[in-house]
Amino acid sequence: MKTRVLAIIVLAAVGLTLAACASTPTTLKVGSPTSPHAVPLPLDPTSHQAADADNGRTIMLNVGDHLKVTLASTYWNFSADTAGAALRAAGHPTTSADHHCVPGGGCGTVTAWFNADGPGTAVVTASRTSCGEAMACGGGAGSYRLTVIVR
Repeated sequence: MKTRVLAIIVLAAVGLTLAACASTPTTLKVGSPTSPHAVPLPLDPTSHQAADADNGRTIMLNVGDHLKVTLASTYWNFSADTAGAALRAAGHPTTSADHHCVPGGGCGTVTAWFNADGPGTAVVTASRTSCGEAMACGGGAGSYRLTVIVR
């Protein structure tokens, strides 16, 4: 009797574990408010995203992962040396303008893609001198820095 009850409990636990593993994994937003420190990203999917809110943060990727950085202003310029040996730019950044904006407002996004090529640390940087129509950027509003640790 005890063996039968124990077997039922074990089978139920295995069933719950398998059900949890079969569910679709959710993508962790880089720099989520739950952790201001280095954020280990999930192994699947291998494509990850970062945005303005991740400025100053550190994220972790695995070799072979892809990173998409989207910044909310068409005034952002990614530096030519945005990555170290661990991270390689995948093409040129693209700009997507928001057509419901006044000309010169900088409404839209700039997106850059990177590939994690090997273990190490790299820094993705971007800068801008204008933070809107005829508005100079003050303080840290004109710079973006994302540290990427590839393992």
